Amino acid sequence: MKTNLISYPNTSRLPNDKYQISVMLTHFFSLQRVLPRRIQQKYFTFIRDKLIQRKSIIMSRAGKICSRNTSTRNFFNFSYKKYRFYFGIYIPCSHHQPAVDLITQKDPCKVPAPFMMSDFRRACVIHQPLFFKKDTYKNIKPLGKLKSNAPPRPPYKKYVYGFYTVYTYF
Repeated sequence: MKTNLISYPNTSRLPNDKYQISVMLTHFFSLQRVLPRRIQQKYFTFIRDKLIQRKSIIMSRAGKICSRNTSTRNFFNFSYKKYRFYFGIYIPCSHHQPAVDLITQKDPCKVPAPFMMSDFRRACVIHQPLFFKKDTYKNIKPLGKLKSNAPPRPPYKKYVYGFYTVYTYF
């Protein structure tokens, strides 16, 4: 696959997400040779809307400041026959590559992070062991039993009729 930079003319200084994702998805479909044109047209809006939704979910998770270790995937997969494509939002790893010598600065890691946690915590597959040792919250108190105003459910009673077992509430 070619890695040349491609520019798309636009009059806006910062195009909206829908336009940017549409252009990149069109570019992807123009380069690949697996999906026929009618399948591309059929799933274009679906994939674009899933990417827009994924971006909003990621930003919502990243902006939360809570002491939980829940994570959100930055990608989803799309399958066609025996081919599987992974579409996602590129979020670079938050760690730095080790410096070769003391004079050069540490370069940021450019490997994409496959998940996002609250408070903008993320790590690529290279830095995940270090991340889970240092950057995850430890000793999280479990949520207490939720108090409910509903009456407690009675226990199940088991009735056997022939070969069938029926579970009912009584």
